[in-house]
Amino acid sequence: MTSVPTVLDDLLPTPRSLPRAGRLTVTLISLALLAVGVTTAAANWHLTDLKAYLAAADLLAAGGNPFDLALVERGVTYYYHYSPWFAGLFVPFTGLPPELIRVGWSVILIAASGLAIVPLVRMHGAAGLPLVALIAFLLLNLVAEGNVQPLLLAALVWSLERRAGPVAIGMAASLKITPILLALVYVGRGEWARALLSAAVAGLLVLPTLLFELTPNATETGGTGLFTSAPILWALLVLTALASTMWLARSRFGWLAASTATVLALPRLLIFDFTVLITAFPARRTERALPGPSDY
Repeated sequence: MTSVPTVLDDLLPTPRSLPRAGRLTVTLISLALLAVGVTTAAANWHLTDLKAYLAAADLLAAGGNPFDLALVERGVTYYYHYSPWFAGLFVPFTGLPPELIRVGWSVILIAASGLAIVPLVRMHGAAGLPLVALIAFLLLNLVAEGNVQPLLLAALVWSLERRAGPVAIGMAASLKITPILLALVYVGRGEWARALLSAAVAGLLVLPTLLFELTPNATETGGTGLFTSAPILWALLVLTALASTMWLARSRFGWLAASTATVLALPRLLIFDFTVLITAFPARRTERALPGPSDY
């Protein structure tokens, strides 16, 4: 099997290229970061997002509007922002003991976080340790909130270069919207069927939203990020990222460009949103020759 160059081969030095003291320093900092992530996650294991999912499922099961939800937790009001199908997944479990649901969902998200990181570890070993530690830090804190993001990332990382890739992109886009931009890699490669399937899956899963009245709070962005503070700059950055994705789609940097565009396009940007960048390292790399600008 031919070895396929990956993004980190060009962006990060190999461990052997660093002095011994430098390697030790990088390792210790990475482990410290991971330890901080574990500690902060354990101290803030509130699973607030899970509570919002379950509350929306209760409303849906009762024939109500899941977007009417206003869940107050730790002095902060949370709303359900996703497509109704996701709340529907939790309906069968609303009658179970709350602690059982909490433990089960936590285990699922922890396992998904591990799966999302495995390809990066397997590809680059110690060279990817700083990035692995940073992503693990962010993912663990997402798990502590009970957010579905680690599960979506695991599905994307393990399927982007497989047949299920368009389905994973469509499902992620139906919940987080901007992951649909990952399909631009398919467009840039001329894989039109995969790109159209991504859009079709997203559209079908979002369609049930039309059955409900969207409350203003359910669609608010939170007022953070360039979208609200500097919309012109935001638009320029997003357009540049989209053009870069199309240009680099056939190169080893295609998924990195697409994942960057996915992050930049978010109207509300939080530090945990940067975990999407892990989709730059799918579990299965394309092995056929894909000439692109980075290969010239």
